Amino acid sequence: MIVRQDSLAFIELRRLHSWFFGWCVLLMPAILSAQTFIATDGASFASCSGRFYDSGGAAGPYGNSENITVVLCPAGGAGSGPFTSVSFSQWAIAAGTGDTLRIHNGPSTASPVLVAGTSGTSLAGQTYTSTDASGCLTFHWVSNASGTAAGWTANIITGPNAGVSATTSVCTNEAPFNMRTRLGGSPQTGGVWTAPGGGVHPSTFDPAVDIGGVWTYTVSGPAPCPDSVATLTINLVTAPNAGSNGNLTLCSDDPPAALINSLGSGVT
Repeated sequence: MIVRQDSLAFIELRRLHSWFFGWCVLLMPAILSAQTFIATDGASFASCSGRFYDSGGAAGPYGNSENITVVLCPAGGAGSGPFTSVSFSQWAIAAGTGDTLRIHNGPSTASPVLVAGTSGTSLAGQTYTSTDASGCLTFHWVSNASGTAAGWTANIITGPNAGVSATTSVCTNEAPFNMRTRLGGSPQTGGVWTAPGGGVHPSTFDPAVDIGGVWTYTVSGPAPCPDSVATLTINLVTAPNAGSNGNLTLCSDDPPAALINSLGSGVT
């Protein structure tokens, strides 16, 4: 009896001085058309995406002796949802104790303080999300007269997040998997997958029956935020097939025989 071995499978595996921009941005009550927000006292922004800078913008430092309050709400206005969320990618504050950014969980400085960022308390890499019914965050910035620094950059990430487009290679005998787990970034749940040829598809990809190609994941944005879209390119690699077990009986004086001919089930 000739017994085959299991098949071996593998898996390849800041200086822009203009108020409140954003494609999906609303400057209460007017809608504008870019994605940059500069801290200006008394400003009220409503946006699902964009970047929020200190008073110096992207290229300049903030000023001495500033006292600035800014309210940031969802794109549809306070109470429209989703909850405002910001993530700080830069934080550079002059040494000392006078320069402070307080983030309030709500639409005014009377709302509870989520954090107080200073030279000793960096906000870089931190994300803050409103849990107030308004969905708003209020930023209160004060600086002393003893020097300035580059300030902050905060990314507004209130809108939907489908993640980052990615490419993956899978073997046709791999177990089914959730395609969202193969995207980059932090894609949120609840989106819709579209197959390469069109048509809605469940989030689970079955390498044994599904086709390779470019799959599209769409997370709908709450009006007026746009949808967020990411793609997953799946390269299917055909698994080797060692066939099925077989039997071969030979006499000692029989001619040589190719063992592969005695295996079954489409051996390759």
